[in-house]
Amino acid sequence: FENINFQNKRKYKIAFYVGGLMSALTSTNAWKIQEEIIIDLSERDDVAMILKLHPRESNNMDLRILNSFNNLKIISSEVDRSRVSKWADICVINDHSSVVFEPMILGKKVVAIKGKRIPSEKNKKSPLLNSSVNYITQSNEFNLENLSKANPYDDVTNKIAWGGNGAVDLAELFLKKYL
Repeated sequence: FENINFQNKRKYKIAFYVGGLMSALTSTNAWKIQEEIIIDLSERDDVAMILKLHPRESNNMDLRILNSFNNLKIISSEVDRSRVSKWADICVINDHSSVVFEPMILGKKVVAIKGKRIPSEKNKKSPLLNSSVNYITQSNEFNLENLSKANPYDDVTNKIAWGGNGAVDLAELFLKKYL
């Protein structure tokens, strides 16, 4: 149902999720590093990429060079992120985004990028640093062949996404509460 169909036969299907840019609502962003990775992969015939724009940022970004790449599809709020996660084999996200948990739970290859932090947050470490995601700090560390899959039962997912309650079947919880 409403699956994404974009160069599905390519060996690598990579989703890039743009986080909210630095504002009062966030402390970091890795967009510049994501853009460098996209440019590096733009001429590869074995790579298909989807760039999922952040709803707050989609109107403020200069995407002219990216729009010229044949192996990149740019989407915004017309497609929800779950469809993107379902399509992708590899998900690239900044290290300060709740988007990271869905592909982790799905056991995808997840790359978290340490973004530039605002000064008041510069000494804070991401909880993803010691998790099962592939953690990088610059674009030249991105290596398609050496990525490992995230552990769906990663302790960071349990602590942050599930609140220390372990994996929760949300449908079962809803029915219990409803009935």
